[in-house]
Amino acid sequence: MYSLRPVYKKFIDEIIILKDILDDLSTENKSFKRDLFAEGVFLRIVIIWESFLEELFLRALCKCKTKTNKVIKPKTVISKNVQKAYKKLNIQKKNRDNSYLDWLDYSTLKKRAEIYFHHRSRIHKIYSNPQYLHQIKAIRNHIAHSSVKTKKDFQEKIIEQVGYLTIPDANVADYLFSIKRNSNKKFYEIYIEFYISLANELCK
Repeated sequence: MYSLRPVYKKFIDEIIILKDILDDLSTENKSFKRDLFAEGVFLRIVIIWESFLEELFLRALCKCKTKTNKVIKPKTVISKNVQKAYKKLNIQKKNRDNSYLDWLDYSTLKKRAEIYFHHRSRIHKIYSNPQYLHQIKAIRNHIAHSSVKTKKDFQEKIIEQVGYLTIPDANVADYLFSIKRNSNKKFYEIYIEFYISLANELCK
């Protein structure tokens, strides 16, 4: 039976290092270099989250133990190993090395959880905060692709919703380093805390 302990530890260890980098960058004056590094670090955080979620989901399809030895198993047939579990999710792609599964889209996460796990399973927590899921996806897409569409999505789903940033034509780094209204936390801190809290809930 798989254990979620090493998956959880790897995720936490890596995300703490990346948060420290963002903490340091947030104290620097705005510059192209600072913004470039900040966007790259945040993109890495999202990638690490996707990797964590995939590893957790695949192990849960095989039956696994949490940090406190609680058992997670699917309501469908239990997969023999993570490779077979992957094939179950992506029938057209037989090898994980040659394909990619999206772990940021709200609708996709909800559908996967509903198909394979009982409604009381903790796995359903992966889509429990649509607001953050939509926001992080818009940020990730704009960093990764920087197209007219992703910029429009970033402006509409992020900047216009915040409504009080004083920086003209604010970019991703400007937003991430801004403090949320009625809070003493920067937006990157809020997203990282969301990921850490959710990882704790899934693995406890």
